[in-house]
Amino acid sequence: ATAGGVAARAMLGHFTVMTPEGALFAGGPPLVQRSLGQVVTKAELGGPDVHVGTSGAIDNRATDELDAIRQMKAFLSYFPSNVFAQPPVRPTTDPPDREEPELLSIVPRRRTRAYDMRRVVELVVDDGEFFETKPEFGASVHTILARVGGYPVGIIANNPNVIAGAMSAASADKQGHFLELCDHFHMPLVFLADVPGFMIGPQAERTGTLRHGMRAYWATYLATVP
Repeated sequence: ATAGGVAARAMLGHFTVMTPEGALFAGGPPLVQRSLGQVVTKAELGGPDVHVGTSGAIDNRATDELDAIRQMKAFLSYFPSNVFAQPPVRPTTDPPDREEPELLSIVPRRRTRAYDMRRVVELVVDDGEFFETKPEFGASVHTILARVGGYPVGIIANNPNVIAGAMSAASADKQGHFLELCDHFHMPLVFLADVPGFMIGPQAERTGTLRHGMRAYWATYLATVP
């Protein structure tokens, strides 16, 4: 468990992972009980269900420490060792002229039917390999690291299986953060766009969808990568 200033500094990291036993909070259960009179466990206060699935403070959930290390290695494999270098290009045996007939039919003719955008990504990228960040938070958009022709790219792909891919406050925060991350490390961006627009309704208005959404737009406008 991590509390206070140390927990806050975790928010400055480019990628964070939490195991089932992990917890993160500004103040732990004893402090919450003394100051607010609420009795909560570490997991209820700041476990992975809270911060991976709801708050988005932690990027990915790991099954155990070994899985956490595996995910960190996978994430780092797409990035240069510092911001002054270019992302590492990796040789690939995936031919650039490869055709995927499945792409011709994967999008349903009926606009009200959803489809698996992750499968689209899998068909397009090198060797079908990719790494998704924040898969549980703001799930109406996928933020994915992959390679195309050996070059690392950041993929922003709307998810038709969640609120038809509409942009919510959470998915806008997620998209904007990912854009800035890729731009910071000189990683080109690929958009697989199938979005009806901003999410509508009372909940969308209360969570500031327009405000968060325009921040994501502004991050796109400021990006310097292709």
